[in-house]
Amino acid sequence: MMMHTEEQLATSVLQFYRRAFWVALAITIMLAATLTLHLYNLKLQQAFTQFQTHYERLNSQLDKTLTGVDSIFQAVNISLEQPINYEFSRRQYPPVQRQSAYFYQSLGVNTGELVGHGHLQNIDLSHPYWLRVMALGGVFNTSLALLEPLEAMAFVSESGLAFVQRRNKNNSELLSHIVAGRFFEKSDLSGLKTSQRIEIDGKHYFAMSNKRISSSQDHTLMIFDAERFQQLFYDKSMAEADILLADKLHRNLTSTTEISPPSDPLKEQFSPWHNGFVFYHNERDRPLDIVMKVSEREFSKTIIYGLGLEFSFILLFILVTYFPLHWLCEQIFVRPLKELFQFIKNPEERQSDYVVPKLWLAEFKQVKAIHQHRAQLFKRVKSDHETLSSQLLQKQQHLELAGQDKERQSAVLKGVLDAVPDAIYYCNNEGNLLGCNRAFERLMAQNKQKLLGKSLKEIAEDLGDLENIEAKVREQHKPISHQLNHDSRTYYITITPFFSEQLGVMGCVGELRDITEHQQAIELLKISESNFKSAIEYAPNGVVLVKIDGTVMMLNLAAQCYLNCEDIESKKHISELFNHSNYQQITQIFEHLTKQKQSVDQVNLTQLGDYRFLDLKVSLVCDSEQMPKYFVIHIQDITEITQARLEAERATLAKSRFIANLSHEIRTPLNVILGLVDMVQRSTIDKSQLTRLETVTHAAHTLLEMLNDILDFAKVESHEMRVKYEDVMISELCEDLKELIEPLAKQKGLITSYTIDEAVCSVLLGDKQKLKQILLNLLNNAVKYTAQGNVSFHLSVDSQSAEAQVVRFSVKDTGVGIKQSDQLKLFDAFTQVDDSLAREHEGIGLGLAIVKHEVELLGGKIALNSEFGNGSEFYFSLALLKKPLIEKNELGKVQNTNFVTPDNTGSTSYQGALCLVVDDNELNLEITQNMLQQLGVNVVTLQTAKGICELVDLLKPDIIFMDIHMPEIDGFEAARQLSECSTQIRVPIFALTANIEVVEQQEYLHSSMHGYINKPVSIEVLEEVLIQHINPHKQFFDETFALKQMMGEPAFLEKMLQKYSELCEQYVQQFNNELNVKELTLLAHNIKGASAGLGFEQLADIANQLETHLKKENQIINSELKTQLIAHVLRVQAFLKARINGC
Repeated sequence: MMMHTEEQLATSVLQFYRRAFWVALAITIMLAATLTLHLYNLKLQQAFTQFQTHYERLNSQLDKTLTGVDSIFQAVNISLEQPINYEFSRRQYPPVQRQSAYFYQSLGVNTGELVGHGHLQNIDLSHPYWLRVMALGGVFNTSLALLEPLEAMAFVSESGLAFVQRRNKNNSELLSHIVAGRFFEKSDLSGLKTSQRIEIDGKHYFAMSNKRISSSQDHTLMIFDAERFQQLFYDKSMAEADILLADKLHRNLTSTTEISPPSDPLKEQFSPWHNGFVFYHNERDRPLDIVMKVSEREFSKTIIYGLGLEFSFILLFILVTYFPLHWLCEQIFVRPLKELFQFIKNPEERQSDYVVPKLWLAEFKQVKAIHQHRAQLFKRVKSDHETLSSQLLQKQQHLELAGQDKERQSAVLKGVLDAVPDAIYYCNNEGNLLGCNRAFERLMAQNKQKLLGKSLKEIAEDLGDLENIEAKVREQHKPISHQLNHDSRTYYITITPFFSEQLGVMGCVGELRDITEHQQAIELLKISESNFKSAIEYAPNGVVLVKIDGTVMMLNLAAQCYLNCEDIESKKHISELFNHSNYQQITQIFEHLTKQKQSVDQVNLTQLGDYRFLDLKVSLVCDSEQMPKYFVIHIQDITEITQARLEAERATLAKSRFIANLSHEIRTPLNVILGLVDMVQRSTIDKSQLTRLETVTHAAHTLLEMLNDILDFAKVESHEMRVKYEDVMISELCEDLKELIEPLAKQKGLITSYTIDEAVCSVLLGDKQKLKQILLNLLNNAVKYTAQGNVSFHLSVDSQSAEAQVVRFSVKDTGVGIKQSDQLKLFDAFTQVDDSLAREHEGIGLGLAIVKHEVELLGGKIALNSEFGNGSEFYFSLALLKKPLIEKNELGKVQNTNFVTPDNTGSTSYQGALCLVVDDNELNLEITQNMLQQLGVNVVTLQTAKGICELVDLLKPDIIFMDIHMPEIDGFEAARQLSECSTQIRVPIFALTANIEVVEQQEYLHSSMHGYINKPVSIEVLEEVLIQHINPHKQFFDETFALKQMMGEPAFLEKMLQKYSELCEQYVQQFNNELNVKELTLLAHNIKGASAGLGFEQLADIANQLETHLKKENQIINSELKTQLIAHVLRVQAFLKARINGC
């Protein structure tokens, strides 16, 4: 009862203490909240003052902007009063474009546009008034550059004709609104006016207008992008405010939000920001005003967030202060009382880490002693019980496991014996059978139960001899093996004693293995070995058997003859059969076969001097475990075959050299013929002369094709053709073939088509050039021998794996077809189907012969299906590796029956580039120069390579074309000199040659040249090289632009270029002097203006970069710009000297 009373008393004291703690905490929090509310009102007043100040600053900024706008209008009016000293020529500008609502004419880049109703011819644009209007382009361009929100400027006459300069030339709807007058409100008063907001393509625009004079409706428009104009007044620090623009009619110019009339928020009472506020000062002398709208929520949101954070920090500080204090009180006063009652009630649940107060130490110790005594007694009884239970359980488990192991061992032993294929028995020392396996039961044809207890002699009479052997085994204590015949079969028996540690020898175990088939195999092997030795000994080819260590095992008669071995017994090692070099080759083959575990390798040797050639095939023989046993060398005498092959190769090489020299001599005059014909064709000639020139061109190209076929066939015969693997874009290959075959097909009225199956990969790895040549030859033949109908070719997949595809290429036509008897000789060289066709169709009969060899070189075989009068189909299949750079679905199934050539018009990357051509033949030099100039390339020519390093270092051309065979310094030597003396990026160098022999082609590629072009040179090939090797950049010299600047007068252009050359010399002299920043800036500015006016874009760009750099930094930080500018001036000077001097 007393314990219960004390517990109630302790609980009452604790409740009072905790109630007081929470009341004190609540009072502190209320005081903090009151202070925060007062601070909130102060911050609101401060923020309102900041918005007022910001609005006044925006008003000032608007005044400055409108002042600039007014100054622009004044500049326009002043410019309209200035006299004009040039004449208007309508021919200088593009034709008038007729639209549904207006007419339109562009006056050139950055010059302006004319737009209006009616017909442009009704307006006299050459009148001084309109000349002054069109001269406003400079003012308009400057305004657009200075005012970023300005979208367009326009001068609109009273008649409705407008001169416009736009920032975005694609916004044609803007012109419609200008012509319709939607940006101008008519009035008799002059001064700045503002239009209403107009929406065009989802964007809002408004205009400021200014009448020139009050008596006329001629006015100038400045059309602004409302959103960008609004951004001029945007301030991130005042993101809560909405900044709007309003005109004098209180119309919103930036959005659809309505604007109320001006009001003064300062007239409000205590809280002017209540329900939000609007700053709007309607100035009478301004065309538009700024309106600032701030909602109460946006105005107070940031302040509320800040004060909330501050209040949170204060609250956190209060809690961090109060709760540690509360915890300290709990530890000092409350917990000892709680622990005392808990310890008295249940000493077992007391926390062990609690420090007992001294006042209650005796009671705690007494309760603890009683609790520990009881715990020890209980623990001892529990431990004894667990020990006895564990021991009992272990005994039971041991007994069960012992019985299971015994049964398992007996079953395993019986299973193992029965699984052995040999017959096994075991008997005691008296010779009585104790047991056997199933194989022994089958051998004796008796059941195991009948055999137990009997002796071997009782079981079978012929086993009686084994009893004597068993006696010897028991006596000698070691196994004995014996061969036994039983029931016409032979057995190999092994008898072994088995022991016991206590009793010694307890009996014998016998194992009988049937070796009947093994014995028979040995006899057959002996017979086979004898036959094999005889066959090898008298074989027509030499055979040598060699051990792994090189010891000779056998040498047949033919090998003795080939290797000239008179004393066989002395040849114990392979090194004694061959000379040292041959022995080294054979040793390498032995090592290769042993390491790679290959079966066969081959080598050709010269034995006994130079008059005998041997072909050796070496085989490695391994045992059943794939371990090397010995080598077999097969020797064949190939002396006669080798000598015949060498003679044929020498003859082929001589023929190839003759054809290569003949090619060089023929191609040089062909290049001149084709070049001169092309130049004459581009001049003004009558139709009959053009027809004759086309006949000459056709004949020259035919001769060139025949020459190419002869050279290709010579390469085939001399085995000089090599496979070059590269990526083959299937669709691109088909397009190329289409472009090449289409003109000839159209001349004959043939329908051409091709298809590509979906299964064909878009990118494959193969020899693109040879594949293209094969298909082009087949397609040319198909078109040549087809009078009417169609020609097609098809790509499909025969088979494929994860890495490769076997692609089938097929070319079909509806031509004359080929007789079965003529198909056999179709692929022979210098052969056509028959004499009549040979007379009808030109050619020398090498195309299909070359096709056959190239297909076989690529690993395929060409075939045909044809019937006389019903057309032909040529097809072949090639294994090509996959290279999946493009998904298969992107290619799809391609079928194209109406070929369309893509439009390649327009400027290209190489136009305006600088090219150097070196050729000792003046006529070839003129032809190449003419072709390059037709492509828009600037050309400098040389007739000798002497001093080329100095010229290239000064001129820095984009590409060089160089003849190979020149006096003094040939093309190869010149290329090497350029690679050694050049310290900058290498200039692409291409050889111009009529010699296309493979050896010389390799020399081009191994020298410092990037490639070669075969003569006769065509303009198409030159253009392809320029596209691939000249990167897009600003033009070195845009002659077309320069000629346009000189009013189309070439003589005037040449005169100006000569003056500019002299001016470049003055520039160089000025650079040599010490120039300050101001003088250098002025010099760069002068170079920029003069260069841009004459079309030297690169020089003008470098000068502009240097000028901009100097104006920005007011010092030379990047000296590399000055160095580049000097180098470009010298480059232009060298080019102009070469041009003026006729080089």
